[in-house]
Amino acid sequence: MDTYFSEEQEAKGEPVVLIFDKGGSQNKTPVTDRLLKEGGNGFIWLQGKKYHIIGTQTILTDSVLVPYASLDKKTILGKEGVTIMFRTMFTGEQYKEITGIMEKELGELAVIPPMESVNDIQLKIAVIMTAIAVLITLVISLNFTILYLYILDKRKRQMGIFLVCGLNRGRAVGIYVWECILLSLPAFCLGMLFFHIIIRPFLYPVYHYLDGVYTSKTYLFIFAVYCIVSFTVLSAAVAGHILKKPVRYYL
Repeated sequence: MDTYFSEEQEAKGEPVVLIFDKGGSQNKTPVTDRLLKEGGNGFIWLQGKKYHIIGTQTILTDSVLVPYASLDKKTILGKEGVTIMFRTMFTGEQYKEITGIMEKELGELAVIPPMESVNDIQLKIAVIMTAIAVLITLVISLNFTILYLYILDKRKRQMGIFLVCGLNRGRAVGIYVWECILLSLPAFCLGMLFFHIIIRPFLYPVYHYLDGVYTSKTYLFIFAVYCIVSFTVLSAAVAGHILKKPVRYYL
C-alpha cells in the first residue's frame, strides 16, 4: 500500500479511500472498474459522497477501504462483518475482553467466532527454544567468567603493583568485575540483535509463533538473566581469586 488512513482521518470519518490494486493480475475487477469510471481524476463516488483516492490496497480483492465513520449511519455490514487486525498476538484473556466490549456495544448483532486454537506443538517448540536461549545465556556467562579468570591470572603482576601502591582489594574486585561486564554487554547485545535481524527471519517460515514469543519482553528477560548471572558469578569468582591470594603471589 502507498499509504493508509491517519488516526485523525479515522476519527473524523474523512472521505478518503484506498482502491484495490490489481497490479499484473488478470482477475476481473468489476466493482473497482465501475467506481473509477463513475468517478473522476483522483476520486470516486460512494453513497453519494465524493471520496478522494489516497492510495491502493491489496487486502480485499476488488474492494475499497474507507474510514468506518465516513459511511452513512444506516450502512449495513456485509456478510464478512467486522475484521479487526492486530499488530501482535493476543492472549485468551485479551480475547475475552475484546468480545465482551463488542457484545456490550453491539448486543445481539455481535456474532463472534471462537478463538482459533494455537498449534500446541508449534507453541511448545517456541517456548522450548526460549528456554534453550536462557540456558545458553547461562553457559555463556559461566564460560566468560572462566576465560576472564584466566586473563586475570595472566595480569597478576599488574594486580600486585596496584596492591603495593595501596589499592584496596575490595575496590580491585569492583574494578575487574565492571571491566568484565563492560566488555561482555556490548557483545551480548550485538548477538541478540544479530539473532533478531538475521536468524529469526529464516526461522519464521517454520516456526510461525516466534513473533509472539520473541517479543521485547523476552529479550529484556534474557538480558536481565545474563546481567544477574554474570554479575553474581563474576563477583564471586573474582573476589575469590583476589581476596585469597597473598600479595607475594602477584609479584
